[in-house]
Amino acid sequence: MVNTRKHQKKPENDELLEKLKSVAAETEEIKSSQKRKFDEIGEKLRSIEELVSKVRKFDEKPKSAKKFVLKHVFENMVNLKEDESEKSKKEQHFNAGW
Repeated sequence: MVNTRKHQKKPENDELLEKLKSVAAETEEIKSSQKRKFDEIGEKLRSIEELVSKVRKFDEKPKSAKKFVLKHVFENMVNLKEDESEKSKKEQHFNAGW
């Protein structure tokens, strides 16, 4: 009787062993797939970092700015109405009308 129990457990053990092998193979495939994805994301991150560093270098260059102040004198302030626009003469600044 002891022999029959051992023989009955052997097919179960074989099935379990096959399932374990299958799970191990699937785990290996998933691991490999995740590594490829991780490498791809790492490469994209490196390229983004390079672009950001180039943008920072570009932004660090001194920029010359042209500035001006518009000065207007409003007369008859009593006659101005709220929420109405007032027009003034056009002025030229840096070859543009303001």
